[in-house]
Amino acid sequence: NTNTWTEIVSGTTTKPSIRGGHTAIYQNEKMMIFGGGDPKTGSLDDVWNLNLNTNEWKKISTSGADKPGKCSGHNAVYYDFHMYVFGCLNNDIYRLYLLTNTWSKRSNAVNSAKAAISGATSILYDNLWIVFGGSNNANNDAYSFDLLHEQSSILTTSGTKPSGRTAFSSIFYNKKMIIFGGKASPASYPNNDVFVLNLNGLPTVKANTGGGGGEDSTQASIGTKITYQHIFTNFILIIICIVVMFLH
Repeated sequence: NTNTWTEIVSGTTTKPSIRGGHTAIYQNEKMMIFGGGDPKTGSLDDVWNLNLNTNEWKKISTSGADKPGKCSGHNAVYYDFHMYVFGCLNNDIYRLYLLTNTWSKRSNAVNSAKAAISGATSILYDNLWIVFGGSNNANNDAYSFDLLHEQSSILTTSGTKPSGRTAFSSIFYNKKMIIFGGKASPASYPNNDVFVLNLNGLPTVKANTGGGGGEDSTQASIGTKITYQHIFTNFILIIICIVVMFLH
């Protein structure tokens, strides 16, 4: 029924331990979670997926020499058959290739960051992963991670910046990152302010265009339309040729 909550009861006896501070992504009709923890067991580094058709949990066995380690309060995003993770024991970006469940470490994400940035919030804008804030000394920087070209930078912004914060939320809307709330530290009083970061000037590449060198999102979209137009035109020409041959 509409607007009705239902608890999903797994048909398997094996399931993740109790936890908070983990991350989740959606991929191929599965919810995949990574990390998190609780005060008794500490942080975790396990990967699980929940089959959304059968409601069955499965622990994922991963490989790879470079793993993110145990972490909580990190960020994760899905892009191009990978789960990307940032904000664990250091500020490197790790990714899990979901076709082989193999971890690898990408180059150091932000060299100027002093400590692991946990409690940040992030959005995905085409190939750009934008991360803001976190608990590294009430951080109020915005980071741009280009997941296609594997480049990273601290964004140069203008206007009145939000104060440093953690434990807040964000959404992506109309080429803007919108954040709400948060607090400077776990013990501080929370905010209820809203800030908007305009990302319109950033060059991006849409994931479904197959990549390309330095295209912005508008150009990439036009390129896709031209491709489909060519396919449709060729199809019409083939039909005309078949009809002409039949009439003769």
